[in-house]
Amino acid sequence: MSKKNKIKNHNFEEITEIFRFASNKAASKILEIYECDELTKKIKKDNTPLTKADIESNRIIIEILKKELRSITRVSEETQIPNCTDFDEFILIDPLDGTKEFLNKNGEFTVNIALIQQNRPQIGVIDVPVQKTQYYSNGYNSFRSIQNEVQIINSSKSSELSVVCSRSHLDKKTEEFLSKINYENDLIKKGSSLKLCMIADSKANLYIRFGKTMEWDIAAGHSILQTANAKLISFENNDMCEFLYGKKNFKNGAFIAYSSSVDLDLIKEHALSLA
Repeated sequence: MSKKNKIKNHNFEEITEIFRFASNKAASKILEIYECDELTKKIKKDNTPLTKADIESNRIIIEILKKELRSITRVSEETQIPNCTDFDEFILIDPLDGTKEFLNKNGEFTVNIALIQQNRPQIGVIDVPVQKTQYYSNGYNSFRSIQNEVQIINSSKSSELSVVCSRSHLDKKTEEFLSKINYENDLIKKGSSLKLCMIADSKANLYIRFGKTMEWDIAAGHSILQTANAKLISFENNDMCEFLYGKKNFKNGAFIAYSSSVDLDLIKEHALSLA
């Protein structure tokens, strides 16, 4: 494809296919490393683990995006943040989301790639290597692809509240919030961006996060949610507002993801009281 300074809406489907290709190649490499008998790690400055799979996945994705979308700024968890003040359009990459789950060998890790324009997610791909599944949005619809069998997905319209939370990062604020709301089904614990995929795919309808996350953790899932009739919003300073990207150091504040079936007013007061 020709290299352009800005990606137009009519190119979204083409860009989505590039993201899908890159994430699939990275996922294959991750799975190859995952199936080794012994997994080793290093500890980064932020006290999070780093594995060979993180590094190799990042290398593969960056090489493909440099070739296909050279002019678009790339921001990845595993590369130095570009020295740029104008993040009007950029690609967010998490080459291995859920490294702890990868090391624990529970299969709950993903590859995330998203396009951000004017501080908002437009398209995104989440690859689940162990499940050989991709979730993605082309900016118009959300999809689930299992071994190339593609289906459009949409968030649940169920009146029952089904809550998903982090498997490895269940903090005290989240526990307090959960103690104040009534939900009909058992609490679901999942790693990585799979929580957002579950909401988009009607397998849960509420996820709240108070603890630290980075923009590359959720951007792809956010794009998939918004074309699956679901939302992800920020809450802080006693208010709920639109969740935007390109923030300082790409750090997130508290947020909530939910399907259209959730009555936000019923949980808003409890969420804001803990923000």
